[in-house]
Amino acid sequence: MCASICCAIRAILGKKGGRDVDFDLFPSGSAVVSEQVAVPGETVMKQGVAQGDGHVPLDPCLRYAMGVRTVVIERKSEMKAKVSWVEGMKFVGESESGHQVTLDGANPGEGASPMEMILLAVGGCSSIDVVSILEKARQSVTACHVELEGERADSVPRVFEKIHLKFVVTGKGLAEKQVARAVDLSMEKYCSVSLMLEKAVEITHSYQILEA
Repeated sequence: MCASICCAIRAILGKKGGRDVDFDLFPSGSAVVSEQVAVPGETVMKQGVAQGDGHVPLDPCLRYAMGVRTVVIERKSEMKAKVSWVEGMKFVGESESGHQVTLDGANPGEGASPMEMILLAVGGCSSIDVVSILEKARQSVTACHVELEGERADSVPRVFEKIHLKFVVTGKGLAEKQVARAVDLSMEKYCSVSLMLEKAVEITHSYQILEA
């Protein structure tokens, strides 16, 4: 079945004269196919589903003026969680991986509020990226934390309107260029939480380097 999908994709590419192809397959033999076609002055994105019978419903009339064609079969993923009421405004959240966290809508409460959890999620997600990127760049990082400030709307719903992250990275002989690169890559490319939120929230960032 998987072989038939590969043959179908290669057949289409052969007819269209495409090149620079990258694709992968679902174990089930079906997949989501994304095609990007570059033509003068515009970029066209098309999507279709390749089934086990080898049918790939992509628009046959797309122009390949520049001869650039990319077919990518993307694996879709989902995440599950459960939030249970304990008492008062106290809840316990459990992730699919089995970890628990206490949330509390009372002020003061026995756990972080849902909005506080959003700030923590942004900080955690981006910090993981920054440390990982710096370690891969062979930077001697000894500590890293991020200070977050969020501005909320005055009226209900009191959504975040602005969030600022200040990364404080400590290490031995850290190269500022590498720290700046790590922070920028996280905030502009890798941090799923901040990239999701920035569609509705103004997110800014800065960094500070300390010598260990």
